[in-house]
Amino acid sequence: LGDGKLLYLFTSGALKEATKGYDFPRVLKALDQAGALAETDYGKRSKKVRTPDGRPTSLYHIDLDKLSDEQQQ
Repeated sequence: LGDGKLLYLFTSGALKEATKGYDFPRVLKALDQAGALAETDYGKRSKKVRTPDGRPTSLYHIDLDKLSDEQQQ
């Protein structure tokens, strides 16, 4: 982001694994509502980026600071 924030990048499969047991569309909605999706493409919840080998892939850019209790107060 350029402001020194640490973002966690997840492929769809990795985010599904990390949230196993939860309804995936509901997870994405909750992340979006919390403002934790730091970078997205227009109309999407993920952002298309290029891997080091040049292949395009969609990643979820998660800002965990937005999910901490300290941010909610």
